Amino acid sequence: MSDPSWEPCPAGEIQSLAQQLRGRGHQRTALVSVVAVALLLVGTLTVVVFNQRDVQKQSIPISITCTECMELFVDYNGGNLSSGRVRQVKHHLDQCPSCRMEFNKMRQKNPRST
Repeated sequence: MSDPSWEPCPAGEIQSLAQQLRGRGHQRTALVSVVAVALLLVGTLTVVVFNQRDVQKQSIPISITCTECMELFVDYNGGNLSSGRVRQVKHHLDQCPSCRMEFNKMRQKNPRST
């Protein structure tokens, strides 16, 4: 029952083919690893970028007018404002010497009770 077209493999042929297959397996493993690392980096960068955008949104307060700021002095001094309003008043006081001077006058007359 032998096939007349079949011939035995030359010496070392099977070992050579096995070595080639192992090399392809290593290449495939390396490629999968590179793709996984690239996806991990893209995911990490995406998270960092979106978190940075959220931080920037929180740290850049919307401007308020001098009148609005002065109306909030008592609550600001008493610690009765939301964190967003506190950022707005603080930002305004940092930028506006007139309001800062008025706030300091008010604070001297009505120090915050702790």
